Amino acid sequence: LANALAELGHEVHIVYSMDCYYLKKGNMTPKGIYINNENVILHPIKSPSSVIAPIAGHTFGDYFPLSNKILQTIKNINADIIHHHNISGFGPFILKAKADKVIYTAHDYWLVCQTYSRLKNNKSPCIYPQNCAICSILCMKPPQIWRYITNKRIQIDNIDTIIAPSKFFRNELIRLGISIQIEVIPNFVNVDKSKKNRYFKYPYLLFVGRLDFEKGITNLIESFLEISKKTDLHLVIVGDGNLKEKVNDQSKKSQGKIHCLGYVKSNILSNLYQYAMAVVIPSIFDENCPLVALEAITLGTPIIGSNHSGFPEIIDATKGGILIDSNNAEVLQ
Repeated sequence: LANALAELGHEVHIVYSMDCYYLKKGNMTPKGIYINNENVILHPIKSPSSVIAPIAGHTFGDYFPLSNKILQTIKNINADIIHHHNISGFGPFILKAKADKVIYTAHDYWLVCQTYSRLKNNKSPCIYPQNCAICSILCMKPPQIWRYITNKRIQIDNIDTIIAPSKFFRNELIRLGISIQIEVIPNFVNVDKSKKNRYFKYPYLLFVGRLDFEKGITNLIESFLEISKKTDLHLVIVGDGNLKEKVNDQSKKSQGKIHCLGYVKSNILSNLYQYAMAVVIPSIFDENCPLVALEAITLGTPIIGSNHSGFPEIIDATKGGILIDSNNAEVLQ
């Protein structure tokens, strides 16, 4: 998005947290250097307290001890528009920043949920939020104390417009009490459409995403192990996550028909998309407007997606796949 705006002649400043990166990735070295347009100016934030800062932002609402410095950095930029994305690591204090227009894109449920996923106790979609602190602990995330302190609550009054990437997400935010103007603008993708020799020689289904419970990966593997006995199809899994070891253990039962590739380069991923029979997205939680679905359809590959959240409107608009009940193992088969 930043580079697309820059190519149109806009000056784009990105304020981002290096501490959040290291908190998520540990000592992992970034793979390659992303070349930005010359109109994109980066403002990396690195706290002397290292990963403690984003944990404090998540839990207490302030990026201690750099909150004031970050706000001053944004003020010095003197931006016409502030566009907030994935600011949970900074904390709600950053919504104090002001400009002629302040926009917030709701990529997840951070505005209304401590876990951002609305997956109750990490088991099933949450319809009516309650006992949120306990749920957060069960989801292995620190409870957000700032949500219970009046002067630390999200200052959404500073937001002029919320962008929701799907109609489903807009309706859910309204249902959960967000009264600010919400505009629906679907996500967009930039993929490599060049056709090259296929990377994987067997006919296969493709899964791309985090290896976490809410993505439905374990259900998918269990179902595939059943159908693999009566089909020549293989299952290729791209991604990493908390369930990596479990996924690898499950995959060993497939007699070589499940292939876990971890992270792959973008050109390889595009190739995997293009030659897949279908991309399977069996998410259990309510996805917004998943990029994996858009990338697959853009490259001409159908998706098999969950019959809830943002998937139905993607399928309805593109005719690019089918919907399934991801909680029903027999339907997956």
